[in-house]
Amino acid sequence: MKSRTLYTSLLLLPSCLTAGAQGRLFVCLPGKCHAYHMEHISGITVSSDSIRLVGQQPYAMAVIDSIVFRQPALPTEERGWQGNMQTGVSHFRTVLKYEQYEFSYDVTFTFSSTDSLCQSAQCKLTFDEAWQKELFLDLSTSGAETHNSPYIYVKGSQTGPRHFEMWIMGDPVLPADCLWDEQPEFPPGDDTERQQLSADCTPLLRNRPMNEVKQLVETWLFEPAEIMDNPDYHETPAP
Repeated sequence: MKSRTLYTSLLLLPSCLTAGAQGRLFVCLPGKCHAYHMEHISGITVSSDSIRLVGQQPYAMAVIDSIVFRQPALPTEERGWQGNMQTGVSHFRTVLKYEQYEFSYDVTFTFSSTDSLCQSAQCKLTFDEAWQKELFLDLSTSGAETHNSPYIYVKGSQTGPRHFEMWIMGDPVLPADCLWDEQPEFPPGDDTERQQLSADCTPLLRNRPMNEVKQLVETWLFEPAEIMDNPDYHETPAP
């Protein structure tokens, strides 16, 4: 039954993901589901063992129970893009994993825009425990110090008239020249202190078209980095 439901959903997806489609798409997993706003989904890719909403992380077929278009009776986590990306406030939400250290953290971008141009951009990370936040900061700082290294990690994004931009990555979320601000908060109704970091991305994204901002953010988060020669390194690399 699971395979039949999933297969039927995949057949229906192309016709549902039309320009301007409203409503939400729910990816049902064991014990929960992820909700995506269909108006911001441009397509899907399917392989023998995974499915990927364009611009998002892939899902392994083995972990998907079904894909449906009505709210299921499951705890729901909002994912992906939400809101008005032309004029108003929009958000992007996802969860990233540090596989090596076996923990995950929430990522939320918040944008304001006018006439489809970005006016402000903020990023917030939320960790479950203090040691996770401190480890993230340590790894981000060490990754950002590229001036003494013959190599750097970069991500490329096709961005309209600029055609190709290189973003030096100090961590999985932002280019290395963004600074993190520590802002622990108590969410409403939660007595456990949540550990948070925030960064102002406005200087990087202000006055860029929002469709370009969308592509850049997805690149920062999900595209693998490539190792390239560091143009600011002028010594002879050690063998």
